[in-house]
Amino acid sequence: FDIDRVTEGAPLPEETTLVITGEGEGTFVAVPYTSAGTYVYTVTERTGSQTGYTYDSAVYTVTVTVTDEDGQLEATWTAEKDGAPSDGITFTNHYEPAPTSVSIPVKKEITGYATPSDKDFNFTLTGEDGAPMPEEDTLTITGANSGTFGEISFTAAGVYTYTVQEENGGEPGYTYDTATHEVVVTVTDIGGVL
Repeated sequence: FDIDRVTEGAPLPEETTLVITGEGEGTFVAVPYTSAGTYVYTVTERTGSQTGYTYDSAVYTVTVTVTDEDGQLEATWTAEKDGAPSDGITFTNHYEPAPTSVSIPVKKEITGYATPSDKDFNFTLTGEDGAPMPEEDTLTITGANSGTFGEISFTAAGVYTYTVQEENGGEPGYTYDTATHEVVVTVTDIGGVL
């Protein structure tokens, strides 16, 4: 966070930058005033480069009024946020990691005598507990080939479980695989990137 003077010649703290780690509070070093007067400053958040964070663009205008009370200087301050009165100075950051995606592959194997290569086989993908899904939850593979379900986009870290099953196509001469395959996708947040 930075403090800058608006009033020409207004005294500044020894350090004009304040660093707050994580969520919390902080205070600029006290500003020494040697004479009565009105001093105006701005306080802003410096845009950082941390991935996943949005930075607050608010501008606080702080007015410090210094009065001489029987030889003793007294200072009071007021703040405005973007021109509206404010009880204090609060900057709010929003955190949202960059999303990631994955596609789940499926391989079809066919055994037997003189198997045709032009038959279609269908597979379904089911997500558990509200897991994100691809645009299409079915996949068709022709013959003994491989394919992938559409891209699944993840916007939050977590463990997501899916099941893949082959549909019984009812083609004469074929025995369809009744296995249920479980796929677990683990999404981790690494410095603001999933």
